[in-house]
Amino acid sequence: KDFLGEDLSLNDNRVYAERCAPFLHARNNLVEDNLIINALRRLNDGSALNVSGAGKGNIVRHNMVRDLVRHNLVGIRTDDWQRDTLITNNIVMNNIHGRAFVLKDRNIFINNIVYNVGQMITNRPYPKQESFVDSQFIRNIVVDATKYGGILKESTFKDNIYFFADAEKGILRHKKKGANDRSVIADPLFADPANGD
Repeated sequence: KDFLGEDLSLNDNRVYAERCAPFLHARNNLVEDNLIINALRRLNDGSALNVSGAGKGNIVRHNMVRDLVRHNLVGIRTDDWQRDTLITNNIVMNNIHGRAFVLKDRNIFINNIVYNVGQMITNRPYPKQESFVDSQFIRNIVVDATKYGGILKESTFKDNIYFFADAEKGILRHKKKGANDRSVIADPLFADPANGD
């Protein structure tokens, strides 16, 4: 039984996240104007900015995450049933052993800048999440990522600018799986990205 006293199986097709939503707190918060440098020096699984299991309507904007040096770290992540969160106008840079973003469930990542990371994104459901989740990754700029990462066919990836070696291969890999990334590969002409310009 779940916390509502209803029978629940691993193959339950009901929209579990929507049933939980009224019980999730931390709604409609604004996380902005933070500079996060060399975070998570003692953890191996984590994110510098992590929105996890909170209510809807949270906004993460105008933050800079940089210089994460440990392996497997993430710049910004929506995790554990997080839904309807807006991640916008952030910069993630110099995370060469980790990922810029982890995008789970129905959240929007728009107008962010990524530079010098190990992997652009991981986009996947949390266990028992619905397979029809519509994540959105729109109008982001990604430069110097080692790997493209993984996306779901139910997600919307469009109007991004990618400028790194694995971008074209990543788009083609996911197209074969039914995912469609309608972004472009082009140099965004940053003045001096290694120095944050």
